[in-house]
Amino acid sequence: MALTDPTNIGTQNYSTKLEKGQGRCTFLDAVRLRGESFENIDRQQLGIVRARADTIDNHILTTLFAGADNAVDTGGGTAVFGGSAADEEGIILEAMDDIFANAKVSGNEPLALVLPADKRSAILNTTLYGNVVESLGDHLRRIANLSIYYTRDYGDGSGSDTSAIKDEGLMLVPGAETAEFFTYNGSGFQETELTRIPGVGYDWLLTGYMGSVIHEHQDGAAANKTHRIVEIQNVRA
Repeated sequence: MALTDPTNIGTQNYSTKLEKGQGRCTFLDAVRLRGESFENIDRQQLGIVRARADTIDNHILTTLFAGADNAVDTGGGTAVFGGSAADEEGIILEAMDDIFANAKVSGNEPLALVLPADKRSAILNTTLYGNVVESLGDHLRRIANLSIYYTRDYGDGSGSDTSAIKDEGLMLVPGAETAEFFTYNGSGFQETELTRIPGVGYDWLLTGYMGSVIHEHQDGAAANKTHRIVEIQNVRA
């Protein structure tokens, strides 16, 4: 009777850290004396909440972008998405093949595609597939179970570009097996604080702690990267 050796089927050990984010505004008594409504004050608070949401989106996309172990390339020039020589469907299918060929997946997982928002028209442009006129996005949803998301957090890919996905796109298997985002809302801190400033007004402070991690599968990917995420390079000029 033989006993088999342990098999690596899970993920590597990892550690993560939580980053702190804060937003703050002051509502002066003088503003209330001028007849400012609480509805307008609420909109100022909502602006901070939205700003934090944008920061979280940037954090997640930046982490996913850094976690891609492989890439496919449009070739740039007129081959960028929406260009005269573009083959958006072929490049997207090539990215899918890269994931299913290299990652530890069954081959039936749904996929997600993240693109710069200015390439939405290239995906919505209609054409004839078989005997059906539909957009590329609808076509890919139908044949490949692909969800498509757009972000305005893109740039030109230059050395000074600090955007989340630069001039590229991301193809990935969504879910906790690929990456996880953490927020902390337990004991030890107060998320929202409204403090009276004597003779001045009210100070409103929003605090949050967040972090994320790319899961390292035993699939040959480099440290802190995964084959479940693929970059699509040179999506835009």
